[in-house]
Amino acid sequence: MTSNPMNLHYEVGTAAKVEPSAKADRLAIIDLFRGTAHVLMAFDHSGYYSGSTLTAETYNGVLVNSLGTWYDILLGLITNVVTIIFFTLTGVSVSFFEKSRRKKGWTEWEITRFLLIRALILFAIDMTIGTLYWEPHRPSFEVFSAVACCLAILAFVRLLPLRVIAFLAVAILFGYPLLIAPLPLAANHQFDLLTTVLFYYHADAAPYVGFTLIGRIPIVMIGYVAGRLLNEKKLQIDSRLVWVALALLALWLVIRLGGGYGNFFPYQAGMPEIYFLIENKEPSSIAYNLFNLAGAIGVLLILHRIESWLKGNILGRILTAFGQTSLFFYVIHLLIFSLVLSQIITRDVLPNQAILRAFLMTSICLVVMIPLSFSYRSLRQRYPNSILRFL
Repeated sequence: MTSNPMNLHYEVGTAAKVEPSAKADRLAIIDLFRGTAHVLMAFDHSGYYSGSTLTAETYNGVLVNSLGTWYDILLGLITNVVTIIFFTLTGVSVSFFEKSRRKKGWTEWEITRFLLIRALILFAIDMTIGTLYWEPHRPSFEVFSAVACCLAILAFVRLLPLRVIAFLAVAILFGYPLLIAPLPLAANHQFDLLTTVLFYYHADAAPYVGFTLIGRIPIVMIGYVAGRLLNEKKLQIDSRLVWVALALLALWLVIRLGGGYGNFFPYQAGMPEIYFLIENKEPSSIAYNLFNLAGAIGVLLILHRIESWLKGNILGRILTAFGQTSLFFYVIHLLIFSLVLSQIITRDVLPNQAILRAFLMTSICLVVMIPLSFSYRSLRQRYPNSILRFL
């Protein structure tokens, strides 16, 4: 399953209206990027409720579900980029947020306090509303909890020099398998709460952990560094990013062919060839992160290519609205799936056609989310100083 972190309100719409600059364009494409990820995420989540087999990853080094047809695997690989996109954009959003608040005269402590309050709210949502999403209903350390912890850490790490943050991100990304090595990735091993939250997908008993931290923190930090570089005009979103994506894929290929360090689900002789593309999501292996970082850049470059076209039609406005109401979209779309659509579009509808049920559920959910997202965005803009600024 995929995820969605927070979306700090940094007034993209206003910036785009009054500041037709490269900065505004970058913010606009980021909203389109996030909105596109929402659409992919909704489709991925529909698979859970429709009975579709969209699994294209392993957990703790084993396949939780058997792989489906070739198109199930392909769709699963595409939707896998969503987690990377959202956690990266968590860091990017923090970089834009702190810059906008400094312009308004906020102190560093005021910025940090806001981020910590938001992290606390995200954690509370995960422990309450989040329990309604998945069966069986119980408090779990899921995506909001993971984002909350990453956000709380970044609230302080952001005060370090940018080069130090970049070094820490790379060191953690490539070094954390050394921390996991002494701990066998097996479901029957029981560890303390902190160890489980850091390293283990644990869905069988308390503590329930759906999203581990150790592979997510460096992704958020990478996003923050990228956001700072965008703000400082040292990085541009353009076609040259294809070389970054190709470099990531080349490194992924070397690690995957090596079959050792950086792989939690090594490809072995005798496996079907498609298994070469299957890697461990929780905890996120180096191979998984590199492959999906490259995929995320690919999605961004496609949007960059058609950005002008999107801005001129309703599709672009819809994606932008989805992107600017990230937390709201995530909470509401899952409630629609879990409490409404799963009760109406049961597995008796279109029997033996699970993938068609997934497309049907996704389409209905997105149609419902369009007016809701536009309305919520208008409400938040009408009351910019209300508690909605944290949501």
